[in-house]
Amino acid sequence: MRAKLKRLAELLKNDHIQASTCSGACIIILALAFKKVLHQEASILENAIPGYIFTLYEAARVKAKKRIISRPLLWNIAMLLATGIIILRRAL
Repeated sequence: MRAKLKRLAELLKNDHIQASTCSGACIIILALAFKKVLHQEASILENAIPGYIFTLYEAARVKAKKRIISRPLLWNIAMLLATGIIILRRAL
């Protein structure tokens, strides 16, 4: 059991796993917010924005010369902000 938890902790330290988990969580948050809270239909573009940001992260990670751009924290914050902006825009 302890070895499995250690493997899981090591897996969660991976930059790709962190960014993809955040992207997936943002998509689920958008779906729940639109369906349960706003009672509206989200457009395809609105649902895809966290995925697009994840794709930009992957491209920037390969091409980046500076380490700050290839850090997942920056891109995770961008995904969360975009998700919040989409929800607020539709709520108002």
